[in-house]
Amino acid sequence: MVSIRKRRHGGLSPDKTSAPQVYRRSAYPRPAGVSTATLSTNKETPLKQDASTRFRFAASPPQIPSLQELHQLYHASFPEGGKELKKRKRQKRKHRENQEPCVMRGVYFKNMKWQAAIKVEKKQVHLGTVDSQEEAARLYDRAAYLCGREPNFELTEAEKQELQLLQWEDFLEQTRQSILSKKRKRSNRSAEAASSKAALKCSS
Repeated sequence: MVSIRKRRHGGLSPDKTSAPQVYRRSAYPRPAGVSTATLSTNKETPLKQDASTRFRFAASPPQIPSLQELHQLYHASFPEGGKELKKRKRQKRKHRENQEPCVMRGVYFKNMKWQAAIKVEKKQVHLGTVDSQEEAARLYDRAAYLCGREPNFELTEAEKQELQLLQWEDFLEQTRQSILSKKRKRSNRSAEAASSKAALKCSS
């Protein structure tokens, strides 16, 4: 038999044979991995978050990176795999049906007319507007001879002697006057033809 002194040291009374008071306090087992420190801290934290912390991105939304920054990030992450952008080639002007190809020097076709021009001291000098490509080439050849350029057609000796006596300004003035006189003669001829047609209609 167990003595009364041993029962007192073991937590047992002489009259009661129940378990010690240490086991009475822990009637339900505590879950594993949960300590008293965590339980105390969880009680102090509020269940509902504050409105300011919940909507903290409403006042200042996140910044969207620019296209240049995205381009730099792409080349930094893919230095070798990134392909270069292809540049669009400029389309050549289509050749119109009513235009003839300008093969001769200093001749171009504009506003349905043939024109001659030469570049002198980095300036484009207009020589005149004529009816045919060959006539425009002849205008350029005379100007090219005075400027020491290569002509389209070989000039005659008479033309060379005539041009040697002229200065550049005199040559331009003479060329323009000759073109104007040709235009006046042409307009007079067309007027005479129109008047003759009208006279024939009246007589008939």
